[in-house]
Amino acid sequence: MVNDRLNAVGGYQDTNLVYWPKIHEAIPELDFEWRGKSYDNARVLEAIAAYGGCLVEVDFDGNLGTRDTHWVVFIGGGRMIDPWTGTTESTGKYKPTGFSIIRTEAEMSERQKMILEAIGDENNFFLDGDPIYPEQLMTLTRGRLDGYIICEGEHAKCGQKEADAAIKVKGLENEVVGLNRKIQTIEDKAAVAIQKAKDAETALQKENALNKQLQKAAEDFSYKLSQKDSDCKVEIAKRQAEVDALIQQAISFEEAIKQHNSDVEKSMKAFYERWYKASGTSWIQQGLSRILKGKK
Repeated sequence: MVNDRLNAVGGYQDTNLVYWPKIHEAIPELDFEWRGKSYDNARVLEAIAAYGGCLVEVDFDGNLGTRDTHWVVFIGGGRMIDPWTGTTESTGKYKPTGFSIIRTEAEMSERQKMILEAIGDENNFFLDGDPIYPEQLMTLTRGRLDGYIICEGEHAKCGQKEADAAIKVKGLENEVVGLNRKIQTIEDKAAVAIQKAKDAETALQKENALNKQLQKAAEDFSYKLSQKDSDCKVEIAKRQAEVDALIQQAISFEEAIKQHNSDVEKSMKAFYERWYKASGTSWIQQGLSRILKGKK
């Protein structure tokens, strides 16, 4: 509700920083008095005495090196109201780093004092589900206070809301259990899938290694085959040269035989011609006839 009012009047700057002069415009019962950039315990105590409480800026996680500003309400006696938990706690919970004094325009009436005394020092009073604390009554006007008077009916409503919330919480817890089981099942399946993927990767690595070995063997075989083919070509060329030489020798030998036969025929012809001249025709004819018969 306070946030809605501040938003309605432009009560924030730099997105989420309160623009303190807008406090009164947003909430007429309150007015901004002072913003301390460092904590001043004396001034905080004065504000508590005058207005029943003081806004104090604290470091949320105890590490001043981080930017985690948190605001609480100091109410005196070493106590504070922490909106983070909705309870009254010790001021020693956080380290204070600054403060802001918000002045209330109406003092607490006798009626407010009587109601505060009647409800005592309890911490958890509710109106439509929102927590209301006794210390907050000190900053309210009578008109505002009437809205926070808690009746038995409201207690009953809150009790029913709490019971309904407990049922919802139980249902959510059961859903969480179911989701955890599903997550576990998914994780188990994922583990199996991851193992299969690892096995497949190992098999692929082995297959790649085998392929490399086969490729190396094929390359070696191809090289040896190429070398053998080269050697065969050299040997074939050598043998071809030898064959060509033998053919040439045969041709030369055949020509020599032809020449020899021609020379022999010429010699025989010359011999018989001489013999013919010396012996007469009949003898020559007989000799030629015999020679011809001998050839057959």
